[in-house]
Amino acid sequence: MHRCLNCENKFSGRFCNNCGQKSNTHRFSVGHVLHELPHQIFHLDKGIFRNIASILHPRQTVTDYLSGRRVSYFNPLLFYFLTLGLILFLESVLGTQAEIMMDVGFETGKDEYFKYDASAWFMKNIKFIYFGFSFLIAFPNYLLFKETRFNYAEQVIASTFILGYVNIGYLLFIFFPFIDGYPVNYAAAALFLLFTGLIYYRGKLWLTALKTVFSLVVNCMVILLTVLVLWFINAVVHSIFG
Repeated sequence: MHRCLNCENKFSGRFCNNCGQKSNTHRFSVGHVLHELPHQIFHLDKGIFRNIASILHPRQTVTDYLSGRRVSYFNPLLFYFLTLGLILFLESVLGTQAEIMMDVGFETGKDEYFKYDASAWFMKNIKFIYFGFSFLIAFPNYLLFKETRFNYAEQVIASTFILGYVNIGYLLFIFFPFIDGYPVNYAAAALFLLFTGLIYYRGKLWLTALKTVFSLVVNCMVILLTVLVLWFINAVVHSIFG
């Protein structure tokens, strides 16, 4: 006899006879996150509007999803990729493709070449870099928000929900000319702070706010460092092998 994590119904067999969720629904691991993604690709209509509506109550959504109530939701990782793909498509069509602004006081022509060469490489590989964002930002959040008791894989899921919500919010602003790019702009940063705070808030508002701001700073540094390291490796390999 099983107890459904989604609707609390008691049943026997592989699927809940009340809501249809699998009986083997369990806590997330990194392997499970990657295993579930290709299966969800063939169910694009499943729960996608529920994910959009969940922007109104993000903390409850993440809590429910991680606790096993998943049957009515769309896979958050795939949802993030779909919204990101829509953003990149619209920016390409509207001519507002994001640029990485690295205005840190370059003085020489060599430094200028480095800046724009790195930016060009980033834009060429932007789809692959965005793929790893949820995995990158999950690690600082795993260290900062221990009180949630989320393991790393669950932090990946929570971070993916955050990025999906940021994408939804960004889509509302993409047609306005004062938004310069994604994700290096104030709108995306503000949305990230908002949803991180809403999801991770645990009692002490000032402490959550402090950790949330620190999370944004650390994540920006981690992402920038990762991009620069990958660009450097690519440049070295290219110089050696042509």
